[in-house]
Amino acid sequence: MIVGVSVGGLLVFRKAVSHTRLENANALSGNMFQLAGVLYAVLVAFVVVVVWEQFGDAEDASGKEASAIADLLRDSAALPAESRTQIEDTPITYTRTVIDDEFPRMHRGEDIELRSDELTAVWNAYLKVQPETRNEIAIFDHAIGRLSDLDTDRSLRVSTGAAAVPGELWVLLVGRGGVVMASRSCSAPAMCSSTI
Repeated sequence: MIVGVSVGGLLVFRKAVSHTRLENANALSGNMFQLAGVLYAVLVAFVVVVVWEQFGDAEDASGKEASAIADLLRDSAALPAESRTQIEDTPITYTRTVIDDEFPRMHRGEDIELRSDELTAVWNAYLKVQPETRNEIAIFDHAIGRLSDLDTDRSLRVSTGAAAVPGELWVLLVGRGGVVMASRSCSAPAMCSSTI
């Protein structure tokens, strides 16, 4: 109904206002359409930059997460032998879950839980370690710090991976793009009058 009223109003306006008057307004309307196009280009550039930064943040977080896992596996050799098997197996299991399950789900746009059972298992394995020598205590303290880093990097990867362009912004982009395209096709009064 609103579209019908709009088109009807436009037809009445075209009959009421002379073609000569519309031609005189062409220079002003052309400048206005150029300004609208520039503003739309700035909006699109802003969205592209924001999305690219989100992608970069997720990529960085994944790299830091992998680095924390590598550090944990390397440092596990200096921890007590009775705990070594579990503290080496749980990070590997976590990594396989991330690669085989979470990354494909993220690629499909599915939500990933901030907390992971596999990461909890890594924490539990380390909390059972009983370091005795000064060297083991120092390595254990470093490993707990890397576990905290791993937790933070996972949260950052999941949150930035789930970030998306808001629906309202999509409406603005598509709607404004339609207006700019329509205005470009009707920038010459002869074309507009021939299409209406």
